Amino acid sequence: MPGNVLVLAAIVFLCTVMWPLNRWAVRGGSRPESIGAVISIVMAALAAPAAWRVGVLSEALPALLFGGIAGVAYAVGFVLIIFHCLKIGPAGPTVLINNLGMVWPIAISMIRYSHGTCPPAAHWVGLGCVAAALVLTGLNRGAPGSPAAVTRRWSAWVLVGWVFSGISQGCQFLSSQYAPRAAFAFPFALGVVSFLLLLAVCVVRRNGPPRRVEVIAGMGTGAILAAALPMTLWLLAGRMSAAVVYPVTVAGPIVLMLLIGHAVLRERLNATGWTASAAGVAGILLLSWR
Repeated sequence: MPGNVLVLAAIVFLCTVMWPLNRWAVRGGSRPESIGAVISIVMAALAAPAAWRVGVLSEALPALLFGGIAGVAYAVGFVLIIFHCLKIGPAGPTVLINNLGMVWPIAISMIRYSHGTCPPAAHWVGLGCVAAALVLTGLNRGAPGSPAAVTRRWSAWVLVGWVFSGISQGCQFLSSQYAPRAAFAFPFALGVVSFLLLLAVCVVRRNGPPRRVEVIAGMGTGAILAAALPMTLWLLAGRMSAAVVYPVTVAGPIVLMLLIGHAVLRERLNATGWTASAAGVAGILLLSWR
């Protein structure tokens, strides 16, 4: 359907814009927990009116549950870990590994909703490519002279971030299956839980009020997520397969950010880095094979 394709393109655009915005913020001196708190409260506030309209609590309950779990994964994995990786390492590969968390919902879809049929060989090869991308990223030491070099510390943290990303995206997919009519309840619960966790971190660290850069980037990213998450859940609720939605919405930002990182941000990857990136993109394309 043309309408579904347009929604898919809008998600790719929004998810790509989000990364340079966050990179600008973390390298401009923003504190991850502070910008994350702004993102979370803006997302929850924008999603709340539509979430309230679901009306039947039993229909929203699964979305609230999965959204709460995703909120923990988002606060810890994305805000505290992936933001840190954007600060200490290259943007393109950071986006790649974070977005490869999409292998989790696709694996859930293959196992839980395969109805006893064996997944195509291309999907297994795709999973192997994703695994190779993760291993190569962990082994990579970066290209000499790059302003954001790959280091052992970055590799360790980005792989931990991948695990949390998988949990978050897995919850997103399950919410679309168990609560298809509560697309806005998921980002609402995610935003509330992550805000409370990040607010606690801010209090412990005595951060004080958010800075201007944190407010600007946080409001922008929060608005993006409040729009992109419900659109993704809407597509997953029987309109498109997870093996199509996730590869497209993941591959688009990855490819665009690798190009932006190389051409605009002057990030230089060595042969291992480019091989890892190519393996990741190949895995995504194979997982979408039909």
